Amino acid sequence: LYNDLLRLSEIKNRFLVCPSDVDAKVSSIKAKVCHDLDLIGEDIKAVVNKRDLEVVNLMREGLARVSQKRLTMCNHEETERARIAAVTARETADKVLLNVFKDCWVDSKLFKSLEDQRIETDRLAEAAARLAQEADVLHQE
Repeated sequence: LYNDLLRLSEIKNRFLVCPSDVDAKVSSIKAKVCHDLDLIGEDIKAVVNKRDLEVVNLMREGLARVSQKRLTMCNHEETERARIAAVTARETADKVLLNVFKDCWVDSKLFKSLEDQRIETDRLAEAAARLAQEADVLHQE
């Protein structure tokens, strides 16, 4: 490639050179560069494909090993049962807390409603007492 580029630059120093000669040299260099790039691309693709196949094979082997049952010194059934029992207990506790919260919320709403009703009753009683006083004042006049 280096020599081809040198020969291309030497063309401008020649006496009888046509533009078509330059085009021919440039086309020749382009073809060589494209061919070399294609070869490099194919090499890279081969490496990547080989690596991809290795990864796929490793994943396949890993999945096969995971699906195999193994004998161990630890009883996993007891651990799983304990974990399930803990999850169930936590869910039950969450439900109890939710019900307590709902009851407190209902009680607070009821208490607020009763408090509002007591305030309204007191206000009406005060208004009735004022009306009674004004009625007595009007009767006396």
